Amino acid sequence: MTTATTPTRSIAAVLVAAILALVLSLLGVAYLAIGLAGGPQAFTVLGGAFVAAGMVLDGVWLLLRASARAAGERETAARRARARATIVAVEPHPYIRVGGLVTATLTVRTSAGELSRRLHVSPLTRLQPGRQIDIAYDPDDPANFRPLET
Repeated sequence: MTTATTPTRSIAAVLVAAILALVLSLLGVAYLAIGLAGGPQAFTVLGGAFVAAGMVLDGVWLLLRASARAAGERETAARRARARATIVAVEPHPYIRVGGLVTATLTVRTSAGELSRRLHVSPLTRLQPGRQIDIAYDPDDPANFRPLET
């Protein structure tokens, strides 16, 4: 399995918004339940405020998620050209991991010249210099490539 690195800022924003929305909503429901069951009036007020904030963050989360998904689809659609490439170098970064994947810098030679990209690859992937692979790339930005096979 090989995946190209994507900007993590949008992914992190989506994740933070989702977590905050969930926490505030659950906290608000709990405070409302305590306040309505005869607890202090402050619990009812805080519970309502937390539920409202959670609902606002739900909307923010939906917008951020749609934006991140659209950006990913645009990047995938941009890689419409296919080419045969020769691997020139593979520089593993074994201490940079994403789940079970290791980060590596892959340099390939195509008709557009030598291109390099940092990718997340399985530690079992057979990327060796001199091997021919198929890649998908953006004709306007050849450095935006992704191996189609590993």
